[in-house]
Parts: sequence; C-alpha cells; structure tokens
Amino acid sequence: MKKKTVNEQRYTVSAKLSVDDIPKSGAAATFKVNEGGKLVGYVQIGQGSFRWKGKNGRSYKTIPWTQFFAKLDGG
Repeated sequence: MKKKTVNEQRYTVSAKLSVDDIPKSGAAATFKVNEGGKLVGYVQIGQGSFRWKGKNGRSYKTIPWTQFFAKLDGG
C-alpha cells in the first residue's frame, strides 16, 4: 500500500492593494514573497511589465510581458 505524501507549503505570498490606486494610470500590484517565513523578494505586476526585486535589491529588474511569456513558454 502506498503512503500518502503531505505537501508542505513552501512559499507564501501576500498583497496589499488600495482601492484608490486601481484606477490610476501606471498603478501596479506589489506582492511580498516569503519562503519558510523568510523574505525572498517582491513581485510587482503592472500594465506594461513584470518586475522583481530580491530581498536585498535596491531596484526592480523589469521584464516586459513579451519576454516574460516567452520564458514561461520555455524560451
């Protein structure tokens, strides 16, 4: 008989959005990414790009949507 495996939660992601920010031009959603309770970095998703900043990063690394989707497709 097979043993059941328990999938432990590896990452947690939290978001803070303000209703006032949503209609603004250039507004983006920022997500805080944790692994095992420790901060990994931040993901910022906007209309024009996907941005990543590591926990010690001073600035975001911007990835245009076309390049982001190409990476997801295995390119």
